[in-house]
Amino acid sequence: FFFFFFFFQAEDGIRDAQESRGLGDVYKRQVLRHTMDGLTVLDKDDKPIPGVAKDWEISSDQLTYTFNLRTDYKWSNGDPVTAKDFEFAFKSLLEPKFAATFSYFGHIFKNGEKYSKGEVTFDQVGVKVLDDHKLQLTLENQTPYMLDILTYSTFYPVNEKVYNQFGTKYGTDADKIVTNGAYKMKSWQHESEIVLEKNADYPDANLSLIHICRCRRIERCRSRWSPYH
Repeated sequence: FFFFFFFFQAEDGIRDAQESRGLGDVYKRQVLRHTMDGLTVLDKDDKPIPGVAKDWEISSDQLTYTFNLRTDYKWSNGDPVTAKDFEFAFKSLLEPKFAATFSYFGHIFKNGEKYSKGEVTFDQVGVKVLDDHKLQLTLENQTPYMLDILTYSTFYPVNEKVYNQFGTKYGTDADKIVTNGAYKMKSWQHESEIVLEKNADYPDANLSLIHICRCRRIERCRSRWSPYH
């Protein structure tokens, strides 16, 4: 039985990053990186590899990416992860009323910037669900780092049903968020620590050798190791 811990600095990062309002600092992103997978994920060398998407096709003009999603991904509440979860996340990112801090990340999609300004409707944006496990993304311009940027927490999927259930409280407690990654949130002692446990339903759960992750909250970066001196 193995466990490890790392540190994060604030309370609102999980919810903010999941809602795409803002990414916060690197420590909060680490919590998300262990609990969420995007269409692509990073390998040990920080190179993008298939995540929820098992493979993809790129058009000859390099403007259209068609992703085929794995069928064995589940949310931590048992719901299947589908293309609609990505569509909802990307739409929320660009929603004018949502005012996401990093909405400009979504400007890579065709008409993404225009939608964020209220100039077009979402059906004119380059995000199309072709079926439950096929998502097509059309870009405004050629983007050589497209597969890299999709690993970022801004582009993680969001379960619309659960998000609507909790509204503004989504992501503020362990029982008010669902995740699809190698770990799921077991407990959240505010102002103290987040405990993650191995997700037995994760498609590649056999690769997760660590069972428990303890994420300790700290006030200052330089005080991070003081309890262990």
